[in-house]
Amino acid sequence: MKKQILVSLGVASLAIAATSCNPQENLSTNTSEEVAVTPRVSELPAEVIFSESNLRTNGQETDDVTINNSNIEVVISQGGTAVKGAAFDPEASVINNVPYGLVDFYAQYDAVIPADHEIAYGKVIHNSELKEDNAHAVLDYMRELREPVVQFESETQSHDVNSSTILDPFVLMPHNGRMAVGISFDAPSSYWKLAAEIVVFNKNGVQIAKVDGLPVEQHSPNNEYSIGFDFTDLQAETGAYIHIKIEANEYNSQGERVFGPEDKKWILDGKVDERLQLENGLSKGLAIDISRDFTPTITNVATQFQFIQLVIEDEVVELN
Repeated sequence: MKKQILVSLGVASLAIAATSCNPQENLSTNTSEEVAVTPRVSELPAEVIFSESNLRTNGQETDDVTINNSNIEVVISQGGTAVKGAAFDPEASVINNVPYGLVDFYAQYDAVIPADHEIAYGKVIHNSELKEDNAHAVLDYMRELREPVVQFESETQSHDVNSSTILDPFVLMPHNGRMAVGISFDAPSSYWKLAAEIVVFNKNGVQIAKVDGLPVEQHSPNNEYSIGFDFTDLQAETGAYIHIKIEANEYNSQGERVFGPEDKKWILDGKVDERLQLENGLSKGLAIDISRDFTPTITNVATQFQFIQLVIEDEVVELN
C-alpha cells in the first residue's frame, strides 16, 4: 500500500515539473506581437490632363472623343506590386492612402467599346445626307457616325513619398489611332456604279477585318451615292494598315454589267503606301474624289483627337 502511494505522488510531481519548466512560453502566448505600420499620405493631389485637349478652341479640325472622368484610373505600385488600399478619386483629383517610400504611378483611361462594336465598318451614303458633294464630306460623315475607340496612358513617374511629395501632372496620351475613308464619284451617267472594299491588317500583318464590296448596284441612280469606311479599334495602332479596292463599272439600261475596256479599278495598298498606315495619336483619313474622266484625287485628312467631357444632367422625374 505504501508503495502504491509513492508511485502516485511521483506521477503528480512529473506533471507539475512539465508545466512549470518553461514559463516564458506561457508568457508569450498572452502577449500580442507588434506589427510595423507604414505611414501613409491620406490625400495626395493628382492632376490628370488629356493631351492636346484644347485643339478645337484653337480652330483646328478634330476627331472628338467623349471622356468620362470616372473611367480614369491611377495605378500605384511598390516594387512591381500593386499597393492595397490606395485609390484615385477622380472627382477630388487626389490619391488616397499612399504609403511612404518609393512608389511608382501612372494613369490610364480604358477605351469605351460598344457591345456591337465592329473593327471595320462601311456604308453607302446618299449625297443628300452630306454637307457637301465631295469625298471630304463623306469622310466627316464616317467620323461622326461612330465614337472613336481610343486607349490612353501616361508615362510612369516614381517618387519617394512623404508628407511633402508633389506629383507631376499625369498627361494621358492616346495609344492607338483611327483611319477613315471617303469615296466620291462624279459619274458621267446613272449607268456607272461605284463599288469598293476595305481589308484591315494589324501591326503584325494579320488580317483582322474586311468589308466586302458594298452593294451600290441596289441604289439608283448610282451617281447620287458615295461610299465611306471607318477603322477604329484598339488594334488601330502604329504598324497596322488598310487595303482598299475601288471599281467604277458600267451597266446597260437592263441593269446588266457591260464588260469592256472602259471599266476602271484602283487598288491602294497600305503595306507599301504610308497614307494607309495607322499612327498612334492620329485620326488619319483619305478623301478620294473620282472625276467624270475617271481621274482619282486622293487627299490626306489627318487630325488629332479632341477630348469632350461627358456631362450627365440631372433628370427631374414628376410623380403623379
